[in-house]
Amino acid sequence: INVTPSIEAYSVLLVRIKGALLYSSGPDSANLTVTVDRQLPDDNSVETRNWTVPIQPTFVNDISKEIVREMYFPIGQKAHRDRDRLSIRLSTEYPHSLPIVLAYETLADAIHNEVLYAGIVLAFVYGLITLELAHRALAAMLGLLMSVAALSLVNRRPSLAEVIAWLDFETLSLLFGMMVMVGIFSESGFFDWLAVAAYRLARGRKAALTALLCLFAGGASAFLDNVTTILLMAPVTIRLCELLRLDPRQLLIAQVMFSNIGGAATAVGDPPNVIIASNAQLEAQGVTFAGFTLHMTLGALPAALAAYVLFQTVYWRDNVKSESSTENGDSAVADELRREAEVWRRTAYGFSVTTREQAAVKAMLQARICELEHRMVATTERPSTSGVSRDDSLRTFEQNLIELQQKYKIRDKELLVKCCLVLMGVVALFFVSSTVPSLHLDLGWIAVMGAIALLVLTDFADLDTLLHRIEWSTLVFFASLFAMMEALRRLGLIGWIGDQVHLVVLSLPETARLPVAIIVVLWTSALASAFIDNIPFTTAMVPVILQLSDILPLMPLVWSLAFGVCFGGNGTLIGASANVVAAGVAEQNGYPISFVHFF
Repeated sequence: INVTPSIEAYSVLLVRIKGALLYSSGPDSANLTVTVDRQLPDDNSVETRNWTVPIQPTFVNDISKEIVREMYFPIGQKAHRDRDRLSIRLSTEYPHSLPIVLAYETLADAIHNEVLYAGIVLAFVYGLITLELAHRALAAMLGLLMSVAALSLVNRRPSLAEVIAWLDFETLSLLFGMMVMVGIFSESGFFDWLAVAAYRLARGRKAALTALLCLFAGGASAFLDNVTTILLMAPVTIRLCELLRLDPRQLLIAQVMFSNIGGAATAVGDPPNVIIASNAQLEAQGVTFAGFTLHMTLGALPAALAAYVLFQTVYWRDNVKSESSTENGDSAVADELRREAEVWRRTAYGFSVTTREQAAVKAMLQARICELEHRMVATTERPSTSGVSRDDSLRTFEQNLIELQQKYKIRDKELLVKCCLVLMGVVALFFVSSTVPSLHLDLGWIAVMGAIALLVLTDFADLDTLLHRIEWSTLVFFASLFAMMEALRRLGLIGWIGDQVHLVVLSLPETARLPVAIIVVLWTSALASAFIDNIPFTTAMVPVILQLSDILPLMPLVWSLAFGVCFGGNGTLIGASANVVAAGVAEQNGYPISFVHFF
């Protein structure tokens, strides 16, 4: 194949092939040799560079999944479109016909700094989010714009269709469908009733209530997607904390942690586990569903126990500080007024005015906001009082429970029955889709179909109000983050991390390779997953551990990778999808969770 350059001067040729390939050679695999020839214009001599790629064995070639491999061929001297001639040759000793897709790109000198560009973009985005200089959705959009600009700088500018194809529509559809169902479900009063039921079951004890909610979050996430678990539990948690006059942010963070830990316990609980457990080469070397779940569960249980002890210690300390700060003042009342004013302000901001009546309603909202702000100022300036919290503490559990049961009841039983039927059907399909791959139903499709079915069954008329309850900022953030991470992957950041892990392990003495490799893979995966999306990182790390399996046992590396990418999501606010969803729900209810607070 003669190379046709797309730019005037280039110094790197990227060759990408797709087919029934392997990441590392096996005893029965054949090889495909990719040769790049460059004819020098001065003396007509030819420079040759070779790349050997293993091919799937003959007996599994017809049913193998397509694997994409790529290689950068540096040009010794900068080549010019009109002067230099490059060609690509493919050769193999494979005895049968072999379908291969080949593509190439001619890249500029800036390609040597692409990892640096990716690191600058990532640091810029996290700086905006950490310092709260911009909303996380806006920060992700700016990061996407910068990463596309960096790709353009190295002559790899994507088209708009390519950028849209980078979005993970399955996750976005899952979020949208579940948000619609939860929005309709809340109209029945079920979440209020469930919060009171949890209060009754825990006998009003905060420690028992915390343990109950965290245990349920971890157990449900082992079998359900943790995003679904958080979307269902966050409204209950917030409502329950409001009933008990507690700050729900600590408890939401604890639920997110247990959701990520519970998702790590099984092969279907977290997307990285699905990627690892479903890899054909790992399956061929003994990674089974039962074995994977057994090993991960044995590691997740002590991690959950340690997380619970840590949370109880931190929550007790923060609770003591909160009680001491509000014992002689009205800061709790002021915080409640501030939160309520923020909810009213967001409602007024999203209220469009097209008629006189709507203008009157918005004026009433603005008046309510002003009233709350005046009350907040008055509460802050007046002399401290301490009677409210003490009176509440003297009330018995039975009196509180009777009052809550009378106040918070199921408002619409018919709607509740319809919502329960649809939600049970959706959850059942979630289980079936994870155990019966031939069904070909993704989680996103199931969630969207469940939302449509619920809209039809309930004949929900006020669709505009329902759409206002959807956390559009969370969806925009995820869409921008998915596209930005794919751009950073194309800039080579994720692959560079995997290559560095491989080089570090190979540089060690043979006696120290296995224990150090376990530590390096575990902590590299955890730290990377705290700052970049763990799905593309897991995809990039699987070939690395397969290459390391030529000199090291495979299974310890698999468990290290799985624990690292799953537990690492607890490191930062945007380290896992469940973290962002919980933060979005909390912000919508007037309890913003900052990056620093989560960290």
